[in-house]
Amino acid sequence: MSKACPLLKKMQKEDIKQIKRTDSANVAEQSDAMKKYAQAMENDREEYVFSMEEMTEEKYRSYVYRTSPEWQSNIMEYSTISFELTKLYTAIGMDRMCQTAIKKGVSTMDAESVKRDALIDISQAGSLEELHNLAAKVAVNYNSMYRNFMTEQYSYPVIRADEYIRQHRNTKCMPADVANAVELNPAYLSKLFKKETGKTLTEHIAETKIGTAKELLTNHMYSLREVSELLGFSDYAYFSKCFKRQTGMTPAQFVKSAQNKI
Repeated sequence: MSKACPLLKKMQKEDIKQIKRTDSANVAEQSDAMKKYAQAMENDREEYVFSMEEMTEEKYRSYVYRTSPEWQSNIMEYSTISFELTKLYTAIGMDRMCQTAIKKGVSTMDAESVKRDALIDISQAGSLEELHNLAAKVAVNYNSMYRNFMTEQYSYPVIRADEYIRQHRNTKCMPADVANAVELNPAYLSKLFKKETGKTLTEHIAETKIGTAKELLTNHMYSLREVSELLGFSDYAYFSKCFKRQTGMTPAQFVKSAQNKI
């Protein structure tokens, strides 16, 4: 069974502490921690769905429900109390998965078709089990679409390199580490990666880290320094420098710009 990605583990460690520290008198604070944890779960799920590992509905369910008994108890209790709201969150999750599929190269028409059918099924669902089975079915469809797209576009070493970079974006990931994981000569892999993607390994590592940083900052759930730490930067100043190089803005400017667009 697949394990949680390192970034999720890092987020879980901090957010579950916050959940445990709070009590019923601090509902707002606990809710914020639960939202962070749920966001981490959502990010982790997408890491699994949009990977080259062939997925089945059974494997997807096993992966999603591998979390701690404590967390599952909280989620199941909440879902049972507010089933209609659970359906809404499931629909939001399907939309997010659809948008991610499109961003990763899946045909917009195909991705939207899967989402459209899923939303109809969600509206007609009468139990949590139906929603769980539907989510698994949709995940399998998007996984298949993504794997087909990737194998048509890139060689296997480049695909493996990309997956390694995404899975280790919370560490000080270097091109040599990627080459070692792919079991290729660093110079050869760099040349192949540049030829097929138009980017160097170093550029792709930076883009992946900063892309994740933008998502975390847009959700307004983590401070600037927390995001820097979650993504394995040695210090905030270096994170800010890399962020500005990629986006043209400092992290603080990016957050302010995102808030102004709301």
